[in-house]
Amino acid sequence: MKTKTTMPLGRQRVRQAARIVCSTRAFSLPELMITLVVSGLLVTGIVGGYVVQKRSYEDEASMIDMQMNGRLAMDRAAEVVRNAGLGCIDNFPPKDNQTLQGAFNNYTQVFTVQDRNDGPDVVTVVSGRRSRTVVESLGADHVVVEDIKNPNDVPFFDLDKNRYIFFSPQGENQFLEVLGVDEGTRGVRLSAPCTTLNNEFCTIREGDNVFRVNAFTITLDQNGAEIIDVDDDGSVVDRDGDPFPDLYIYSNTTDLIPDMDMAGVGQANVSSAEVAEGIEALQFRFGWDVNENGEIEEAEFVDDPTGNEDDVRAVRIYLLSRTLSPDPNYTDPNANYTLANYTLTLAADDFKYHRQLFVETVMVRNLNL
Repeated sequence: MKTKTTMPLGRQRVRQAARIVCSTRAFSLPELMITLVVSGLLVTGIVGGYVVQKRSYEDEASMIDMQMNGRLAMDRAAEVVRNAGLGCIDNFPPKDNQTLQGAFNNYTQVFTVQDRNDGPDVVTVVSGRRSRTVVESLGADHVVVEDIKNPNDVPFFDLDKNRYIFFSPQGENQFLEVLGVDEGTRGVRLSAPCTTLNNEFCTIREGDNVFRVNAFTITLDQNGAEIIDVDDDGSVVDRDGDPFPDLYIYSNTTDLIPDMDMAGVGQANVSSAEVAEGIEALQFRFGWDVNENGEIEEAEFVDDPTGNEDDVRAVRIYLLSRTLSPDPNYTDPNANYTLANYTLTLAADDFKYHRQLFVETVMVRNLNL
């Protein structure tokens, strides 16, 4: 009888594993090529979707920036206009043909307008826009003010120019000219007694707010096409050196600089604030109640109020905001934009920008005008 030989269990497992390995097939070349093609299509789709989403995000962000710049520009211009003449009981100047030194000229009225139909308008508004300090005590012809809150207000006023202040709430919005300042005692000598109530000047009390009167000039900075010779060198150059049209507000003081910003300390001539970028056009119209029926009607708005500046009670502001970069997938359907008496005709390379027109009618809140 033959005896069956049994292979050890460990050796059997090794042989089975070897057979399994030898029977496993590798990828063929066609299968590998198909895999690469499918993977490439997937990657291409993912990358393409990312690029589309990225471009959509950038376009949306550019549109949001355009709208925010337009609203910011409108809000800042409207704030200055709304406070026009704040501090006047009749109009500026209060008497004797006095003038106020502005950023570029002397001003004798609340509104000074340069109406243009070939570019942005220029409007200068005289206003006591921000409270600077409060009255600490009184003298016969001067007031002593509390410590200056804003470091940009030192010295408190430049006496080489005509400076005016007014007081609130006790004052009747009368501008008073500053004749002298004692920086040691913070005493401000005024053009008339400030404690005697009469037909011309009002009583001022301790604790009243002290407003400094300034001239604010609103216009655009247009990349080499400025309207104002800022440096008084006989030429106009781009103010900030960038290719974007910007809304600027110029002043003869540092009122436009934030309280904690030291950038304007000691600046004696012109301070300016770039309010918003991408403002391509700016126009104003001026309204007053010509027929005295208690309403300012549409027909009573004019582009040039020359000769009637003292009667202006409402200002309509037009501004055109534009994206800062072109959109290759967009073409502006409008060949031109009309703002008041100015028409902006787009150049061939301007049709790729998105634009939005902002219009707001601002009522001058100073009823003492």
